[in-house]
Amino acid sequence: MKGISLITLQKPVLSGGRLIIASRDWITIYLSNHTDNPMKSRSIMLIRANVNSESWNQLEFPSSNITVTQITGQWGKIMIFNVYNDSESDKMISLLTDYHCRNKDALEHLPLGEVHIV
Repeated sequence: MKGISLITLQKPVLSGGRLIIASRDWITIYLSNHTDNPMKSRSIMLIRANVNSESWNQLEFPSSNITVTQITGQWGKIMIFNVYNDSESDKMISLLTDYHCRNKDALEHLPLGEVHIV
């Protein structure tokens, strides 16, 4: 996995302790509300442990289906949304639209560099 710094997973298999088992090379980023109901978590991210912890942070999102991480650098910032969509409703679209409207400035503006959303 040379050159890979971020992995997004959906419907992860959780251990008896309701956590994912990952090697020491990875930091697990759980949903904002994972501790409320771990068995409903449908989205997680793994970030390589050697990525500077000051260059990334998790953004709060009110869903057990969406994990959001922001990575910043001199080049700008990128927000990565890992969205699990059960395809039985378009609730995720409404949640993402609402989140974008409430956080428009943070998502779209930066004094230096470019902003990207994935």
